[in-house]
Amino acid sequence: MVSADEELKRRSDDVTLGVSLIDLRLRQVTASLLILVPELDLELWPTVTPQMTRIDEHVIYDVTYDITAQDARGRPAVEVRATLTIIFELKDNDFSSEDLAAFGAVGVLSIAHPYIRELLHNLTSRMAVPPLLLEVMPPEPIAR
Repeated sequence: MVSADEELKRRSDDVTLGVSLIDLRLRQVTASLLILVPELDLELWPTVTPQMTRIDEHVIYDVTYDITAQDARGRPAVEVRATLTIIFELKDNDFSSEDLAAFGAVGVLSIAHPYIRELLHNLTSRMAVPPLLLEVMPPEPIAR
C-alpha cells in the first residue's frame, strides 16, 4: 500500500518531468529585529505557504515563509517574511490541479528552500545575532 506522502512525491516527480523553470524572483521580504540583545539560544518557528496560479501553459507558485526566532526566554526576537515567485512552463498541459498542488508542496519547496535558508542566514548575520539556519528540509506547507 502506498502512503499519502509517497503518492504526493510520485505526483510531484511526474510534474517535474513535464515543466521547465522560467524564472525565480524574490518578490517580497521584511525582517525585524524585535529585541536588540536577545538571550541566546534562538529557536526557529518557520511556516511555509505555497500558492499556485495556472495561466495557460504556465504555472506560477508564490512561496511565502514566515519565520519567527524566539530567544531563550520565549520572547519573539527576530521575524522574517519572504516570498519567492517561481514560474514554470508546462511542457505537458494535461496535469490536474491536484498534480500541480503536489508539485507545489514537494518539488517547488525543494527549489525555494535553499534560497530562503541563505536569505535568513544573511539577514540575521547582518542583524548582529548569531546567523540562523533553517533545517535542510522545508517545513510542512500550510494549505490554502
